Amino acid sequence: MKFLLSSLTFFIFFFLDLQAVKEINSFGVILKYPVNVRIGPDTFYRIAFVLNSDDVSIPFSVRYQTGDWYFIETFNKKSGWVKINLVKENKSYCIAKRDLQVLFRPNLDFQHKITLGKLKMGGVFLCKNYPRSEFVRTKIKGVKNGWVLRKDVFGLK
Repeated sequence: MKFLLSSLTFFIFFFLDLQAVKEINSFGVILKYPVNVRIGPDTFYRIAFVLNSDDVSIPFSVRYQTGDWYFIETFNKKSGWVKINLVKENKSYCIAKRDLQVLFRPNLDFQHKITLGKLKMGGVFLCKNYPRSEFVRTKIKGVKNGWVLRKDVFGLK
């Protein structure tokens, strides 16, 4: 229901003034917690949900901008509007879309596959993006640096 209200609010703004909404398609993290995520791009709109520092909602997808507000969508499919000054573009944190095996090498050859550890769905980890690779380099607390498949990661362009 909340997603429907946020989406409806976005489309009302989009169709009222096409110049006011700009597509972004990036990823971001919050600079200071807690953050009120609203159903519309202004403080007089109702709060849809609150992002806290322990949320599995970081990083999140930054979809659109209107004025000094971003329309965001979290890993767990919550969406709404946040002030731009509360968001920093994310270049290093990712979220596992499903339970993952962390590999020693970026290789899917089952005869040579060495697993360093596991990462649960929703787990947040540091990652290094290699745009032309199907793998992402990981740094996970308690596990040596390793590799996971890009398609299993939320938080990269």
